[in-house]
Amino acid sequence: MVIITRQLANLIRAALPVDEAIRTIAEHNNTTIRKVLSETRSRVIEGVSLSKALKEQGVFNEEYSSTIAAGERSGELATVLEKMADDIERKEKFLGGIKTAMIYPAVIAIASVAAVIALLTYVVPQVVETFSSSNRQLPTLTIMMISVSDFLRDYGKILLILITISALAFKLSLRVTSVHLRWHRFLMNTPFIGKIFIGSNNSQFARNFSLMQAAGVPVIDALKITANTLSCLPMQQAIYSATELVREGSSIFKALEKFEALPPMTLYMLASGEKSGKLSEMMERAAINQEHELQQFTSSMLSILEPLIMLIMGGFVLLIVLSILMPIFEFNQLV
Repeated sequence: MVIITRQLANLIRAALPVDEAIRTIAEHNNTTIRKVLSETRSRVIEGVSLSKALKEQGVFNEEYSSTIAAGERSGELATVLEKMADDIERKEKFLGGIKTAMIYPAVIAIASVAAVIALLTYVVPQVVETFSSSNRQLPTLTIMMISVSDFLRDYGKILLILITISALAFKLSLRVTSVHLRWHRFLMNTPFIGKIFIGSNNSQFARNFSLMQAAGVPVIDALKITANTLSCLPMQQAIYSATELVREGSSIFKALEKFEALPPMTLYMLASGEKSGKLSEMMERAAINQEHELQQFTSSMLSILEPLIMLIMGGFVLLIVLSILMPIFEFNQLV
């Protein structure tokens, strides 16, 4: 997306006709992209606008095509495309940074859980089997670990099937709007997760709305299209409701504030931009501030989470090791 958008901007700025610019880009891309761009070029040659031709392909979202449409109307298509490429790049870098940061603790957690399960299902039974021939009373911790081990060996597959079915049922239930809404509200109120969930959606709204305002998209359309790009359903519905107030003549700030659609800081920056006539610039600044805050918060939480996971899983491993060693110590003392 970034490369194609930037190349298209450069070629159009070089006064190349749109259809020729699309053909040039298509020739230097893989088969899938070449097919999409070739179909787009055919529609442009037929007289369809670039924005409509792109939207018809089902690959480019409504925000992308609407912003291009605004650039076509204003006669600043190259400038709009360049800004779009910059915004897409920043947005992907921001989201990619968060995802990358979460990979390491996730890998540690999965590996640790797998190690504990392997110890309980394979190691513990084999080691403890040596004590089964003796009639001595085993320590309470050892008995507990044997019970857990037997449960996992006997019912592990059933437990895995139940977890899989529950996950699929939960995923299907999210197709119901009311359930999806309650789930997102739960996430928003969950410590740590809620801050990341709200912050990432807030940043996305601010950046997308800034881009559409800079491109000259009407406010009502910009609010609706931007709301569609959000993954947080409560924020999305609040913006939809606020859009109706804006349509009736309310200011953007008052409408969004009434439905608590955005965090206070973003709302105040929006109000400042609305009063000064620099709405696009203020919303871009709000997006940058939110991204910096979220990156710092994520780094801080991960610096705590990683050793915490190691400590918890290390504790489980220690209990397993103790459950194996305690009978050995007791047996040696008796001997």
